Amino acid sequence: MPNPYADYAAVGEVSSTYEGRHVALPESYLNHPTHADGFVDGKDPVTFGAVADGLGVGVAFSSAAAATDVISIDTEGIWALSVVAKQDAGNVAVRIGDQIFINRTTCELSRMRNIATHIPFGYALDVLDSGVTGIIAVKVHWERVDAVVGMYNTLATTEYGWSFTGILTDGQSEGVNGYVQGNLYGTSAGHTYGFGSWMNLQAGYVATGGHIHVPIEGGLWCGEAQATLRAVFAGQHMAILGGAPASLNAWRLNTNQTVDAVIAAANAGSVGYVADAGVASAKVGAVPLVDVVGHGIRWVRLYDASN
Repeated sequence: MPNPYADYAAVGEVSSTYEGRHVALPESYLNHPTHADGFVDGKDPVTFGAVADGLGVGVAFSSAAAATDVISIDTEGIWALSVVAKQDAGNVAVRIGDQIFINRTTCELSRMRNIATHIPFGYALDVLDSGVTGIIAVKVHWERVDAVVGMYNTLATTEYGWSFTGILTDGQSEGVNGYVQGNLYGTSAGHTYGFGSWMNLQAGYVATGGHIHVPIEGGLWCGEAQATLRAVFAGQHMAILGGAPASLNAWRLNTNQTVDAVIAAANAGSVGYVADAGVASAKVGAVPLVDVVGHGIRWVRLYDASN
């Protein structure tokens, strides 16, 4: 049976059933829970789409006896369905209003939200204890999500590509403007980066003299004196490890050109520079400044005073 939504000869309405929430597709287009006959059963949660792992979601109204059977699917509505109370990090309770996701191929419902294997299915209208598999009411809602999300925005001078403001009124915040976390599993197959920001200078772009280009900028601002403020304006980077790694570095630089200096300072105070020609201070130690590939670690001597 071909796709019933293909090969129209004229413009016109296709379906007005509840504003088109009922979709009819051949059984071969569906992913559904496993059954002995290999075909979808009525009341099964399903995924469907032009790719094998499914992009659309819904609940089958009827069972199929052949791959060519056309099955009506409810892409909205409230259904009593089997849900597993777990998420990507392990078992977790399901609460009313929690978003429910469906495995693209097995069609198991849970709170697991890894976009490589799951897509949004709907919202829980009842509760489940952590780790429990049970039947609860679910508000089904087809919300298209692609594995790769991209955004392009053409900007005028001084405009932002996107802007987000977090307001902390009191207390403590671990991410007032935003927090990004990546969980790694399996075996590494190459370098892995938690966050990236690139500025690609395209052909024909002219970089005028005296202006810097900075992929990532951040800082602190305050218009009033802050006598008790402890300011770390360049960022904090932490490594909390269960044991010693093969190597541990705060920064890694990788460029195909020789840098003029490790730090570009807008003024002497930006790096705490103190002019002093004295020789009275004593050497007290050294800090490993840089581990250069092919050359090893290079050190900076430390003194007990600036003179």
